[in-house]
Amino acid sequence: DMKLTEIPRSVLVLSPEALSQFQIRDFSDLNKIGAGTSRINYYGVPGSPILRGAKGGTYFNGMLRAFNRNEMPISFGSLEALDVVRGPAPSHLEVTNIGGYVNFIPKSPFFDENRGSIQLQAGSHDVYNLQIDSGGPLLIGSKPSAYRISITGQSADSYYDNVSNNYLSVYGSIKSELSQNVKLFAGAEYYQFRSNENVGWNRPTQALVDR
Repeated sequence: DMKLTEIPRSVLVLSPEALSQFQIRDFSDLNKIGAGTSRINYYGVPGSPILRGAKGGTYFNGMLRAFNRNEMPISFGSLEALDVVRGPAPSHLEVTNIGGYVNFIPKSPFFDENRGSIQLQAGSHDVYNLQIDSGGPLLIGSKPSAYRISITGQSADSYYDNVSNNYLSVYGSIKSELSQNVKLFAGAEYYQFRSNENVGWNRPTQALVDR
């Protein structure tokens, strides 16, 4: 019986440091940050979030993305930070699913100085992940500008036989200060994902358990 505007919202901002600390790389990792937060269980592919136990929506820099039934994962390669909101979307955003939404904050160029990093991770089940990130200031004409390039690649098997988790994300963005009050921001990403759907087991017999 409560009005939509009176439903309390829970807002969690995951900074780059928090994403690294919790090792959040796709929607299947959201259960690390709270109960009722996960991804839709559809063939095991993490393409959409579950918030407060209900389907949630996905925004990219405040723009609503098409609903993904988990045909493929959404790339986190262009992601700088993540807003996780449990509850109705505010009125200035387009309407989405009732559970709430996540808002991707894209990687933004650096205006202050040149920066770069290389990160390599390895784990069990032959998991190898490499990320190269670089950016810095430049001039476009006479306008102060900046760029950023981020490349993330992974080659990985999984606990299940013949179910890999291989992907490549190549992201680039540029920002230009046209005037004191006007900035132009543009970015693009190439994303390739290769794996198999894991349909799970629907009849775990004792022979299956033993072998």
